[in-house]
Amino acid sequence: MTTVLEVCEELIAGQSQYSGRLAAIELQLSEQTIAMSALQQAVQLILSAVAGSAVPSGTVLTLTRGVALMAAKRVVKASLGFQLLDNGTALATVSFVDSLGEPTTAPTGSTSASVFTSSDPEVSVTANPDGLTAAVAAVVSPGAPLSQNVTVTAVTTITNSDGSTIGPFTSTDQVNVVSGGPAGTSIAIA
Repeated sequence: MTTVLEVCEELIAGQSQYSGRLAAIELQLSEQTIAMSALQQAVQLILSAVAGSAVPSGTVLTLTRGVALMAAKRVVKASLGFQLLDNGTALATVSFVDSLGEPTTAPTGSTSASVFTSSDPEVSVTANPDGLTAAVAAVVSPGAPLSQNVTVTAVTTITNSDGSTIGPFTSTDQVNVVSGGPAGTSIAIA
């Protein structure tokens, strides 16, 4: 015969087991809520970036930054505030997109030429012979303020093998010049 005390102990053990399961479910739900919130913030950031700037027709300009400690290069979209070190360089690359903004290629046998410009003389842009890339470098005078919201522009024309042209297409991106890492030391005696 089961005593009342034994029945109470079984009920308490069962309740403890269900409480543990409920706590695990609550933890998973909390983690999913945090992940969903981060995803919503990322989507809002992307939507505000797209809404805040004209989506270029024909080309997309990206900057590739080499990282000294890594063998690979990372591609960073400059429209979200590409940061160029005051002693650094980057590679501007023009790539083609269709009318929906999807990646595409230039017609077979065609050649492409781009004219690159910078809105600020403290960011130099030098076109490479391939017609679709340019070296981007900060040209900062000591003590001068660092340039922000510099617009790098590429005007690209495709020349088909029959001599006809497509374009010109204009694309732009923003660059912010930021302070580089330590390059030496200074001392002040007061």
